[in-house]
Amino acid sequence: MGTNRQAAKRNRQSKQFRLRNRAFKTQIKNTIRKFEIESDISKKTELLKSAFSILDKAGQKHIIHHRKADRQKSILTKRLNKFRSQSTAVGE
Repeated sequence: MGTNRQAAKRNRQSKQFRLRNRAFKTQIKNTIRKFEIESDISKKTELLKSAFSILDKAGQKHIIHHRKADRQKSILTKRLNKFRSQSTAVGE
């Protein structure tokens, strides 16, 4: 705990930010997990759009680095494309 008023306020603020960031990061992880588990291509596409939105917001708010958000989006897109190619190969 801080020894003066400014330090005490900063401790309170950092606690609030930490909880908010933690909740946001949990939301990111849950969305990505839902995307990976889903087996329907249309639902998977919708989940990808929501993951893009969440990752963009996290990058803008500096919860995660904007390049990490871009990298995650790229990885998810590659996974969706791989899933599409596998599902069409199985369907033939």
